[in-house]
This record gives sequence, structure tokens and C-alpha cells, in this order.
Amino acid sequence: MGEVTTTKDQLPATTEQPSMLNFIATALERPEIDADKLDKLLQMQERVMDRDAKMQFTAAKHAVQAQAPRVKRNGTIDLGEDKTTRQKRGSIPFATFEDVDAVLRPLMREHGLSVSFSMKPREGGLMVVAELSHAAGHSETYEFPIISDGGPGRNALQAIGSGFSYGKRYALEGIFNIVRERADDDGKAGGQRLITDQQKDEIVGLLQETGTDVRRFLDTLGGVATVDDMDQAVFPVALNLLHQKRAAAARKGGAS
Repeated sequence: MGEVTTTKDQLPATTEQPSMLNFIATALERPEIDADKLDKLLQMQERVMDRDAKMQFTAAKHAVQAQAPRVKRNGTIDLGEDKTTRQKRGSIPFATFEDVDAVLRPLMREHGLSVSFSMKPREGGLMVVAELSHAAGHSETYEFPIISDGGPGRNALQAIGSGFSYGKRYALEGIFNIVRERADDDGKAGGQRLITDQQKDEIVGLLQETGTDVRRFLDTLGGVATVDDMDQAVFPVALNLLHQKRAAAARKGGAS
């Protein structure tokens, strides 16, 4: 399939809209057209305009998705330090909301798209709501559930702000099917079946929750270079080890 190169000025538009307007204008000049029939004509015109706006929205969204490059991982997740040894547990690279926005904003502007974000409560946390709008008038909303991101040194308000930024990034990535580059080889897996971004996030979350030293943990998995380099075959082993550690900590906490 060839690459989409549609620009905003070239977005497809139906030929029905002008002809329908002409038809309604002609109908208004005819006294035998009653108010009920005219109302139906206006409703038909509204449906045509709505369909045309949705077509332009869809074409613009597809164009942005086709043109968007892979997003580089310029952020780092600091896993803090070991309370006993006072040594750093390490850090993990990730793509920030700013990284995703820098890639998408110029493309969205080129194709007449804009996005706005809001939050609403949900059971057990919050929901990030993204509204993607097109200049022709059509818009669609997308939702992504989050929890407060209580990382090292964050107060409650900062934790909500971090979670909001996290949710905005995931919403944008989902809307346009954005792929993040891997840090080792510019996105080329080299034939390996590497873990997905969602699996990586699950591992990182458990590493943070259990206070695990990332370098030591990766060494126990056979010397995996980074979490990004983890193979699919290793993922269930890593997940099991971290769940065991979390369960052991819970038992220890319950016994104290």
C-alpha cells in the first residue's frame, strides 16, 4: 500500500454539499414547498455536512499516522536508591509526552487537527480524556485510565500531574499508533522477539514498587542489557520473580 501524502488543502470533500445547497436554495423560491418538507431538507443537508466533516477528519488522521516517525526515548525513569547500601538502583529510558508532542504537533497542524486533554474521576483512579478535532468541525474523544504516579520525592499533587502527563502520552500514542524507538538499535529488533511497550511498563512498575536494583535484576536474567532488550521468552520469568518479591514483601509487612 502506497504512503498517504494527503495535505490539508487536498482533503477529499463530497460534491453533494454544494449541489444540496443549490437544491435547498431553489426549494426556498418555490411557494409550494411547505415548512415540514423544508425542515427535512435542512436535516438532510446537516447529515451531508456531518459526513463530509467526518471524511476530512478521517483522511487527516490517516495522513498524520502515515507520516509520523518513530519517537525517540529522551526521558529517564529514576528508580531511586537502595535504602541499605545507598546505591542508585539505576534508570530506564522512556518517551515523554514532550517527545510525542514534538513529533505530532507539526503534522496535526499541517492537516487541520488539534487535540485537547481533560481529566475525570473513575473508580480507583482518574481518566484522561483526549478530544481530537478537525478544522472542518468533526471531533472524537478517546479515554485512557491512570493512577497517581507517586515516584521518588513527589507530593500528592505532583503525583497526579505526572499521571496526567503519562495518560496524555499514551492517549496520543494510541490515537496515531505511535511506535517508540528502542534505545539500542534505532527501533530494529535484530530478529529478537522483544517485549512490548506495555510489557515494559509492567516490569518497570514492579521494579519501582518492589525497590529492586535494576542492574542486579537484569543480571539474574542472564545479563540482559536493558529492560528494552528483554526477550519475550524472558518476560514471564522476570514477571514471576517480581511478583514473588512483591508477595514476600507483603507477607513481611503483614507479619510486622
